[in-house]
Amino acid sequence: MNALTILKYLGAVVGFGSVAFGLATKWKASYWRLTTGEAITCGLAIAGFTVGIASIYVQDRTAANAAEAQKQNDAADRAAHERETFSQSALTSLTVEWSLDHVPPRATAQSASRSTTPAVQRSRRCDMKTSVRREDERVALRWELGPVCIAKGLDVANAFNVPKASLPNRLNALLLTSIGDFPFDPANFADAGNSLPREPRGLPRAGFQNRSRLTLSANGQSNGAAVFDMRYYPTFRLGGLGGGAEVQPAFPLVTTLAGSRVTSNGGEEVV
Repeated sequence: MNALTILKYLGAVVGFGSVAFGLATKWKASYWRLTTGEAITCGLAIAGFTVGIASIYVQDRTAANAAEAQKQNDAADRAAHERETFSQSALTSLTVEWSLDHVPPRATAQSASRSTTPAVQRSRRCDMKTSVRREDERVALRWELGPVCIAKGLDVANAFNVPKASLPNRLNALLLTSIGDFPFDPANFADAGNSLPREPRGLPRAGFQNRSRLTLSANGQSNGAAVFDMRYYPTFRLGGLGGGAEVQPAFPLVTTLAGSRVTSNGGEEVV
């Protein structure tokens, strides 16, 4: 309660007190009897005092709510401005964490035993920090890409395009396995043309891979991390150049996982 509100309440009390004092004086002078007019005046004074106090309270609450709403709007505007500024900054680090639920023990055991050097080596490679964490039936895979990996590991069609920290609202992830050869130069996947699928094929599949959560954190900003609800789509053999019918057994198998960015309440964002 501020000083202005206190003064309003005091004014209402003083006003009512002066009227009440005058009526009490007349009441005493007339041997504790009031005329009809004086009784009406007394009732109006009480009603006016009640309405005045209620009006002051409503005005005070309305002003407080308006100030709080303005404060929230200002905070939202500052946050939006900070996000916009951050999204336009250069991408210097990226943390990727993929969480899957209800993963059977044999799945991680098989992946560990089959870890081999790929037949096709990319010329631009980097050492990154990786980890696999298992808690009961949940498995979390984590990759941390620093500035060197950002420079070497992110493929762009135009070398002059500097990767930004802006994170997408929808994400398609391609898992390539059984790699023996490619129908394009593996030095830059951004030059693959139509060989790599831009959208999922078929309907989502059942399994622990479905409904996983993938989290991207740019430049160490965990508060602004993007979380994606990933769906699991059928695996197919990568086609020939331009997505044609030319298919070789040495070409990799491609599994697509795609998802939309989720909001803080668990719903999908409207893109």
